Amino acid sequence: MGLQPRQRHRPRQEGARHLAVEVQGHYLDLVAFLDGDALVFVFADGTTGIKAYAPGRFLRLDRPSGSEAVLDLNRAFILPCGFSDWYSCPLPPPENRIEAHVRAGERRVLWNDRLTS
Repeated sequence: MGLQPRQRHRPRQEGARHLAVEVQGHYLDLVAFLDGDALVFVFADGTTGIKAYAPGRFLRLDRPSGSEAVLDLNRAFILPCGFSDWYSCPLPPPENRIEAHVRAGERRVLWNDRLTS
């Protein structure tokens, strides 16, 4: 007996919300965490660690009022740990590891070695 494409392999996380999306023909069930009235996704993609910051990036959006939401990957941003060694990085849950290359949003920290006064 084969697995159904949408079958869950582990229990849902308490306080998490799930959003079904299609990316380049692959169906994903992304996990978002509530932050006030917003949903926050921690994700990795095919560019993570190569052209984008490892271990991943954030995407924040207003909690949808209905059953549909728009994920604007142009608004993806680097995790706070990308700017300081004093922060811990959350790892993207397995559901949020996207094989496709997301070439949108903030991808790398750009450091300016010159001091400004």
